[in-house]
Amino acid sequence: MCPMADTSFQEMEINDLPPEVLVTIFQQLTKEDLIWTIHNVCTYWRQLAQAGNLWTDLDINRLVIENHGKQDALLKYLLGILIHVQYVKSSPDRLLPLLIKSKDTLRNIRRIDLVPSTDSFYLSSKELFKGLSAKCPNLKALHLKFLSESLSVLNQVFDLNLENVTLIHEQNLGNKRDIISREMETIAKLLKEKANEIRNTKRIELHSFYSDFLAPVLELSLSNLTCLTAFGDFIKDSTIHTIIFPKTNITELCLDFSNITNKSLNDIAENATNLRYLSLKCCSRITDKGIAMVTKSCKKLERLKIRNSTVEQ
Repeated sequence: MCPMADTSFQEMEINDLPPEVLVTIFQQLTKEDLIWTIHNVCTYWRQLAQAGNLWTDLDINRLVIENHGKQDALLKYLLGILIHVQYVKSSPDRLLPLLIKSKDTLRNIRRIDLVPSTDSFYLSSKELFKGLSAKCPNLKALHLKFLSESLSVLNQVFDLNLENVTLIHEQNLGNKRDIISREMETIAKLLKEKANEIRNTKRIELHSFYSDFLAPVLELSLSNLTCLTAFGDFIKDSTIHTIIFPKTNITELCLDFSNITNKSLNDIAENATNLRYLSLKCCSRITDKGIAMVTKSCKKLERLKIRNSTVEQ
């Protein structure tokens, strides 16, 4: 007869677990839990909660600050762990204090996503981009959402000499003021002055519904333009002819509601050999023949959207 198995077990305190196991457990928690809860348990957990693999990315906007007293504590904590962070998402008003207070703790950041804040002043602040240049020497990519009143910021974006730039121009629904022509003339002049810096950027993505913003950028005939989202009937055959040329690097085109014809589709078929995604929803002047040219010639095309387009024979 087999002896009865010993079912006794030895209790183990959680702190008896190997540190790497505790860190793995901590990976299941939110950044807020690490900062406001784990940090305050004990010195041992506080040290483990600052492990590098817990902080490769950080969305500062998601860190809820309940009162002003916690704001200083949060700033102090972030300055301690940012040395590990490679990707940051933040509004300018919450990123700027870190840039001002930090010494070399931001040096490993590779990508920053800047999203609009309620006050456009912070995005237009020279201190912000001066801080990015001085404190983030390894910054390679900037993903920037901005409103019309912050268009002048483009001048500072390309001073950073980044490899990848994504520009998403959004309309401020709370501010109906149109950009006057004098302002756009100033922006166009600035962009032309920055033409060399813009062309040195390896990859540029543009997203906008606003023709006056896109026009001066597209006129630069950027060979490094890889993605373009441009909704609206201001996109015509002449626009596509400006941006689609031999050996273009464009991989994504979203031209919904545009005024293009088969002439543009022919330009795309002949030159956009790297195209992987094309959206032509609600384009009323294209035909099946034009679509066939694109699908036949663009061998790398993976996704094609033509929903609700008035395709004619």
